[in-house]
Amino acid sequence: MHSRSIAVLLAFPATCSAEALPLSVRIVSGVGGAVPDPSEKLVRSGTEVRLHAAIRAGNELISDVPRVVLKPGGPPEASRAPAPRDGPLRVRWFRVEVAGGSYQNTDPSFHWAEIDYRDVSVPGCDDRLSCAADVRATILGDRGGLGTGAFRVEVSLGDRTGSSPGAERRYRGGLTEDIARVTVRRDDTYLGRLTELFNTPYIWGSAGEPARLHQAERRIGSDCADFVAYGMRRLGHDVPYTSTWQIERHARRLFASAGPGDDGLYRTTDGKPIPVGEGGVHPGDLLLFPRHVGAFVRDEAPLGVLSTSDVLIHTCWAPPVEQSLADSGYGRTSLKVLRWMAFQK
Repeated sequence: MHSRSIAVLLAFPATCSAEALPLSVRIVSGVGGAVPDPSEKLVRSGTEVRLHAAIRAGNELISDVPRVVLKPGGPPEASRAPAPRDGPLRVRWFRVEVAGGSYQNTDPSFHWAEIDYRDVSVPGCDDRLSCAADVRATILGDRGGLGTGAFRVEVSLGDRTGSSPGAERRYRGGLTEDIARVTVRRDDTYLGRLTELFNTPYIWGSAGEPARLHQAERRIGSDCADFVAYGMRRLGHDVPYTSTWQIERHARRLFASAGPGDDGLYRTTDGKPIPVGEGGVHPGDLLLFPRHVGAFVRDEAPLGVLSTSDVLIHTCWAPPVEQSLADSGYGRTSLKVLRWMAFQK
């Protein structure tokens, strides 16, 4: 048997009576003119990713594009459009959204917390074999079209039906890799990479070995320290997933403050305001609080000094968000400003 035939059999189980069994359905996705395949797409904001339903009906592959790849690393296969002889075509698309904002892996002992996922219909794509990937979450709330989204499609063709994998497919509490996913980042900077974890939940004690199987690396969820480490790893730096009490092994301290004054300004022990900008805090610097960490995003009035009105990105018993220090829950505590050592090489 040819290797291509074996690949087809693995992707879509063969039977002697295909018409009597459910359709085998997968979602493949493509960017630009590339042949759609099942891999997760990680793209910058503004890049369109199209999802395509690939349907195995007997010995034929049906899709709205002439070729698709059904298995990661596999060869392209020819497909055809549905024909009247196939019977009526009905298609329903869904986002597989996270329904809970926070989970924990550690109480009473370590375990993989089962994340609650819900199907959310995408009615604008009904009865179409392709759909633009829209990762805007409706349950956790939209973060400007950024973050990670998962998708499922149901297909009826004549009297046969089938569905692509969905929330029933789990690995270590999250979704398996065979579920169609698209991840959109703001830009290619460190902070931009952190926005890839929008739409994922906070997981106290997020974990996974080796690092490629970590829950943050798989864009399943993260705690605060793993969240800030994720961005560095996505930039190619060998920063381990770690904890707030170990993060100073990988970052240099720039400033420390006992907390903001009545005017909202953070000052060092000699009473000088912590500067923002040249010689001071930069976007992407870490703000380390007692048992919590986030990354500095931007300066807000009063400009040029670190204050509770400035914005950080973090996750703390809630999905990742950009918000002011005042609104973060840590606007009255001490802090240290750190800079990743990898940024200073």
